[in-house]
Amino acid sequence: MFRPMILALAAMLAATPALAGGIATLEASGNGRNHTMDVFWLDPGTVRIDAPVEGSYSVMRDGTFYTVSTMGGSLMVLEMDDSMRDMAEGLGQAVGAELEKHRATSVESITATGATETVAGIKGEVYEVQWTDGTGTARTDTVVLTDDPLVLELTRAMAATGAAVGEPDDPRNEALEQLGLGVLSSGSQFRIQAISGDTPPAELFELPAPPMSMQDMLRGHTTPGQQ
Repeated sequence: MFRPMILALAAMLAATPALAGGIATLEASGNGRNHTMDVFWLDPGTVRIDAPVEGSYSVMRDGTFYTVSTMGGSLMVLEMDDSMRDMAEGLGQAVGAELEKHRATSVESITATGATETVAGIKGEVYEVQWTDGTGTARTDTVVLTDDPLVLELTRAMAATGAAVGEPDDPRNEALEQLGLGVLSSGSQFRIQAISGDTPPAELFELPAPPMSMQDMLRGHTTPGQQ
């Protein structure tokens, strides 16, 4: 569900100092629908994304990505391990042409238009990003970028989740890294609705039960603490 979101944000990685933590509400589009999600972070390796589906969320701790959900009345914590990455890669191959439209192979230019736009109370500059996707098609995205430190923190935190789930490096990362800019919005795909520098409580990032692997789940196993 979050793959397009994570791809879009990972593509917009920018350099930033050490994270201080924060909270943001994001609006994203995917599968023809718009949805919102809340993001909490303490540092680059500690991020939580609350899903639009009540009771479902993802946590990244120490560079490892976990999904938390309820299935058949049972609480399930899945660790993103190699088997899950292989499964995700297999699904990606099944819909390869569509995913290739989101994967950049090169960036031709990032150009300021001279226009400005205020997003979530933060003034940003409008840029056009010209890039080539995995099918060889030239594309142009209109994005709103800023050097606001808090937005840079959010951008890096979300990009880190992309790396944790095994997303490949994107050439747009280095391009924006050189500019030192974070993303306020990217076309109709992503937009920050609200953002604050409030430090979220550490317990938000605790796992509610011991994690299972994909193989455990396929075998029908549960872990202690799961009912």
